Amino acid sequence: AYYLDHLPDGTPNAAGSIMMDQANSPDFADQVTILHGHHMASGAMFGSLEEYAREDYYRRHPTMELFTPQGDYRVRVFAAYTVDGASFAYPTGFGGEREFSDFIRRAQAATPYDTGVTPGSADRLLLLSTCAYDYRNARFVVLSRLEPVA
Repeated sequence: AYYLDHLPDGTPNAAGSIMMDQANSPDFADQVTILHGHHMASGAMFGSLEEYAREDYYRRHPTMELFTPQGDYRVRVFAAYTVDGASFAYPTGFGGEREFSDFIRRAQAATPYDTGVTPGSADRLLLLSTCAYDYRNARFVVLSRLEPVA
């Protein structure tokens, strides 16, 4: 909650910060790392994340880059859809390959287009989450596979 209205250096700021979920390890070692950020009208932070609802946007931006102190990643998008933030179970890991596969299958089915990317159970994922305004507690999530850059 602190980073909803503070910058990483502790400065109060109404826009807050993009923040890692408290359930995650800070080194992106979890099977799924979750980043939350505000949906800013200016397009800042995660303001443009919801553009991934459109296939033409995805086709122009199928990957992102993530730079961390531990290493850099190509982030390959494979799903983007709206969830109910009150009931969506934000996962940081899975109880086995079947649970992982079921999650991936549901995410791909909820995405209005086919990316052609299907992560395997050994892959690490990045889940980006922001507010959506389709209904109360709506969140827009983008799921990606983390690919280390050598």
